[in-house]
Amino acid sequence: EREREIEILFLCTPDLTRPHADQLDTDFVSFQIRKVITTLAPLPEQRQRFLIGLNFYGTAWGNNGPASSTLTGEEYVDLLKRFKPIITWDEETQEHTTMCNGKTIFYPTLKSIDVRLELARELGTGVSIWEIGQGLDYFWDLF
Repeated sequence: EREREIEILFLCTPDLTRPHADQLDTDFVSFQIRKVITTLAPLPEQRQRFLIGLNFYGTAWGNNGPASSTLTGEEYVDLLKRFKPIITWDEETQEHTTMCNGKTIFYPTLKSIDVRLELARELGTGVSIWEIGQGLDYFWDLF
């Protein structure tokens, strides 16, 4: 019955990574995505109409509050060239992060995108890319 009512369902998941105490980690987000999809579409063949959102842009969070700004690939590369920060993998959020110019920066990488693609494969859904032109060209290596 539900499958006739839903043409496409886009689960928008970008912007969930935050460097603050109220941060949602990827396990929680993955759990919620899995729960929504398996509740609405208990059978794998019903899940073809679901799209999990991937962001191809980054976020820069100020250390003095919750305000953030978005970063395009070009802006991110410029920051890396100017400040040469250390980039680390955050196991909890399944994102690469760095401190740069007084901000905590999350920017997608091949590894973080692949984690989300694997969830889509596991659930039998598609993906939708948010801000497709804002990422780095090598992101397409995963598709």
